[in-house]
Amino acid sequence: MWESGGRDNTAVKIKSMSKLKFIHIGLTAVILGCSNVGLLSDRYPEDFYRVPKLMPDEKLDKNPIFIVYSDNQAGFRINEKFAARRNWVTWKMLIIPFYQLYLLGNGAVGAVNWYRHKPDLCGPEQRMVRDAVYDAALKNRIDFILNAGDISAHDGRRPDHWASFLKINKYESDLLNEIPYLPVIGNHDRCNDTTYGFPNYQAVFQYPRFYVVDFPDGAIFVLDSNLLLDHKNEIDDENLNELFRRWFVSSPGDSSSWLEKELASRDVPFKIIAMHHPPLSFGYHYPDWEDDNYSEDLPQKRKRLLELFKKHGVRLVFSGHDHLYQHNILTFESGSAAENDTIHFIVGGGGGAYLREENSPEKIMAIANHYKDLGYAVNQLAQKKSYHYSLVSVSNERLSVTVYEVSDADGVDEMIIDRYEITR
Repeated sequence: MWESGGRDNTAVKIKSMSKLKFIHIGLTAVILGCSNVGLLSDRYPEDFYRVPKLMPDEKLDKNPIFIVYSDNQAGFRINEKFAARRNWVTWKMLIIPFYQLYLLGNGAVGAVNWYRHKPDLCGPEQRMVRDAVYDAALKNRIDFILNAGDISAHDGRRPDHWASFLKINKYESDLLNEIPYLPVIGNHDRCNDTTYGFPNYQAVFQYPRFYVVDFPDGAIFVLDSNLLLDHKNEIDDENLNELFRRWFVSSPGDSSSWLEKELASRDVPFKIIAMHHPPLSFGYHYPDWEDDNYSEDLPQKRKRLLELFKKHGVRLVFSGHDHLYQHNILTFESGSAAENDTIHFIVGGGGGAYLREENSPEKIMAIANHYKDLGYAVNQLAQKKSYHYSLVSVSNERLSVTVYEVSDADGVDEMIIDRYEITR
């Protein structure tokens, strides 16, 4: 396993060798102008885009300490600075002179960058979270980092969007060179596009779409939820239904799905799911599982998936997609309170992407009532609009999670925004 304490000589060489190479690549990108769809392997050398696979393939010999975060993609200022209603309906319009010109300037610059497919927002925030995660990894001697999706800058079909992620995390920092990094595929990584998106993901990471990380008292089951919710309609409904039966939950009479087999084959107390799209959320994306544009029969698929989680004792689900922190809990009533089964759902989408607003208590209550009408007893335990990461520790008796807010305010230590334990 990875250990801290001094940089590996190989990592230092990789970093020093790659500085000139990245300057050359950067100049090439400037000359090309627009961010075009294509293959990383056609645009860059392999040693530039390949992330070292530092995680052992076999079962870990001890229970791990690890970090979870997600949604570190960049944004477009034309969406967040110019077109957003909140920026026009504000007191700044009346008090700050020329605020309208500021917004119009963001619109002009943003429109050009949107046309060029060049994300132009969130660079400082991405680096701020990266530094916090890297420092926490060294301090706590973690075993790996789990990124719950939306890893590339904005569009995984575009090589220089992956180059942006690599620049920040592999060449400006030793994070990817020193620490095992486990990816979960997000919708912005565009892996349902098998011509460019998935080949680019495979070029960067040596991990499949679905895999399991085993350790003595638990396991992490990594799922590609883009085969459930297809935002860009890159797979037709018939194939999505077949993929659901093959990978998630089988139909009666069929052979077991991949997930059914993997969950059933492990008798451990702490089963953790990692998937980009949260099955239950109180954020912006809460209606996604009822949107026929993303796939047919999504409410039924979610129901069968949650029933499978309950059947096999899943205790915790890590997701991203909504750009804020949420801690939600689903209770399956099965008699007395002592017999109730619960699953914790953590939405940790504060990895650097532009943050979304918290919902009001009234909106939270309305969503909870909607879930109740669907047969789910869901409560929100915590919500926070902030950049953050989760530090997870597993022992033979408990799974402990501490969530830290990341801030660039001078003299402010990292604040704990949530802490909880799941006992054996």
